[in-house]
This record gives sequence, C-alpha cells and structure tokens, in this order.
Amino acid sequence: MSGAGRRLGLRMTRVLLTGPAGSGKTQRVVDELGALVASGPVERFVVIVPTYSRAEHLKRRILRDGLPGMFDRGIGTFEQFAERRTGRRLSELAPAPVRDALLADALAETAVPAFEGAARFPGFRRAALRFFKEVKGSDPEPGTRGIAAAAERLAAAGESLPGARGRKLAGLGRVLVAYQKRLDAARLMDHEDLLRELLLRLRQEPPDPLQLLALDGFTDLTEVQERIVQLLIEHSDRAVVTLLADGDREDGAFAASADLRRRLRHGSRLVEERLTENRRAGGDIARLERLIAGDDLPPVAPGGAVRFIAGADPDDEADRVARTCQRFIVDDGIARRDVLVIVRSLQSDTATRV
Repeated sequence: MSGAGRRLGLRMTRVLLTGPAGSGKTQRVVDELGALVASGPVERFVVIVPTYSRAEHLKRRILRDGLPGMFDRGIGTFEQFAERRTGRRLSELAPAPVRDALLADALAETAVPAFEGAARFPGFRRAALRFFKEVKGSDPEPGTRGIAAAAERLAAAGESLPGARGRKLAGLGRVLVAYQKRLDAARLMDHEDLLRELLLRLRQEPPDPLQLLALDGFTDLTEVQERIVQLLIEHSDRAVVTLLADGDREDGAFAASADLRRRLRHGSRLVEERLTENRRAGGDIARLERLIAGDDLPPVAPGGAVRFIAGADPDDEADRVARTCQRFIVDDGIARRDVLVIVRSLQSDTATRV
C-alpha cells in the first residue's frame, strides 16, 4: 500500500463486483469515490468506462450525490486515460473515412486475388477493419514490429487451413501490414495503437500508486485492455471492477463476461462479490431485463408500454424520443426510473442527445 493510502487509513481491497443490470454496481463505484473524499485529500484515482457519454453520465451522477466537481480528469475511457499518460492526442486517431481510404489503398497495393472482387465494397472494408481491430487488440506487442509478427502468425495459420480460407487469412495478414504502414506514414493511429502505446508506457514507467482504480460498464475486454487493467490493479491501494453477470450463468448475454470474470479472478486476484437485487427498475422494465437475460417468464397481456420512434435524422430522432419521455413523466406521472430508452448502438451519441 502506498504512503498516501496508509495515511488515509484505507485497507487494500481488490473487488470484482458482479450482478445483473440495476443491481447497484455503478452506485458502489460512486460510494467508493465518496469514501475516498471523506478520508482526506484525493490525490490519484482512475475510473475507466466504455464510452465518453457514460463518463459524462457518471460525472453528473457524482455531482447529484453531492460530491465536489473534482473528478473531470479522473473519469474517462481507456483512450482518454491513454491521452493523459502517453502525451498523444485523441485528434491523432484516424476517423473512420480516413481508415477506410487507407485500407482501400492497402488492398490495391497488395492485390490479393481472393479480395479482388470484394475490395470495392464498403461493407467488406468495414469487416476487414473490424478484423484488424480484433487482431491488434489481442496482440500486446507495441509498434509496427508487433503488427508484422501478428501478420506472420496469420500467414502461418492460413497455411494450415485448406483452400480459399487459408489464402484469405494469409492475405489479410499482408493487407494488415500495408494498412499499418500507411497509418504510420500519415502520423495517425487507431484506438488499438493508442492502447498498445499506453501498455508499453505503463510497463516502462509504472504509475505512482493509485488510491482507487475502478472499471465500470464493461462486459468484455481485449487482451491489451486486460493487461492495462492488471498493471493498474498492481499499483492501486483499492480496486473495484464491475461486471455484468447473473450468478454462474454463462449463456446468452453473459457468455463474454463469464470468461472475463474467470480471468480477472485468477490473473488479477480479485475477490468476487455478487449482487442480486434489482435496485433500479420494477414492473415491465424489470421483466424486460429478465427476458433479455434469458429467463423463461410467463406471458402477460399486451399493453401500450412500448413506443417505436424514428426521425428524419439523428437530431430529430433524439428530439422525438426526449419529447415522448417528457410526456411520460410530466403528463402521465410515470417515474423516470420506469422509463427505458433502447438505442441502436452504444457507440452512437443518441443517448447523450436525448
């Protein structure tokens, strides 16, 4: 434990907090921050969440709970934390259209016969970029050397597969190397490059001991992200990692988090604490959450509780959703906690707009 932790009288804890949606996992993170403030000066803490909008939501929640507005730089995404630790700027991250253009050039340069007919389609290029994201996120070796080694492994794996499958896998390795060279030449990087650089920096220059590390809102981590978390846990007085789970279930929505839960318990020596009660929702929303979780529930009579809303553009759609929520709450007297908005993707900013 660091000297600061001893002075504050905090005992070292490493908790893996698991439970279904609405069981109070995020509230525990807020409570941990409150306890940290009550113990004395807050010097070093990190709270990592999946998206920028979730970070802003957590900051607003902390302010509503009466904690001072001092958490702006301590709460953010992996990328925001990497920006502070590495000195790189998020403006150096290549936008999606730029990545697509660089990939198109890489496909033209490598001229892999297996991709000749598909390379001109945006859908194929998006799928290839998702594949590269998986490869780079699972290989913690930094820099172009690591990319070349990953490509060599893809080529070796391709040689072991028969026919077109093997040729395509080996071809993807060649395209990955060409794509990365173009990314480097443009002095740009993607999210995985930034996190790999963060991991290298943490290995070379371990951080000063943190008073608190919290990870909230994730259901899975890449290998690079997981190693970053392990390093931060090793240099933290207190660590709280929350994870979506429902007891020992490993099916459906809990498959990815179940595997991560096992790795965190063993690799990071976290002690699991399980939450079971739904503290956030009741009625139809609680029932919907149980159905999404895969529970077999008896049917109920249909009602008018669901609205499907679309707009001419994202701003119009968000405006329509917000007005509908306002009618539910103001005109119909429905509690805010009983209104659920389902958006298309966690990567969009629809929820923030609403």
